[in-house]
Amino acid sequence: MSKRYSEMTLTELDMEIARLQKEGERSLAQGMVNELQILERKYYMAKSYLISPVTIPKGFVTSVENENGSFVIDRMEGVMAWGKFQDCSEERAFPVAMLQLARQRTAESK
Repeated sequence: MSKRYSEMTLTELDMEIARLQKEGERSLAQGMVNELQILERKYYMAKSYLISPVTIPKGFVTSVENENGSFVIDRMEGVMAWGKFQDCSEERAFPVAMLQLARQRTAESK
């Protein structure tokens, strides 16, 4: 049985990320869209364990990979950022690796 991402070392995570990228490229080349989407989610989850969620405070506004609009972070739970897109009341969660962290700002500074 394989390890959980939370139990992997940095080296193991790097190897898993590389494996998922390679499998994703193969799935894309073969036109297997559903498999590619699953591998993409696994990739972002594995990559999230390389990012410290402590560095992402509540109230930050950022964009999310493959999503439109600005995302306001309400809370962090493990490697998941919970919040809402501006102009939307539905709460959603994304792995922190999907956040475009270079573009973040606080909701108050907007």
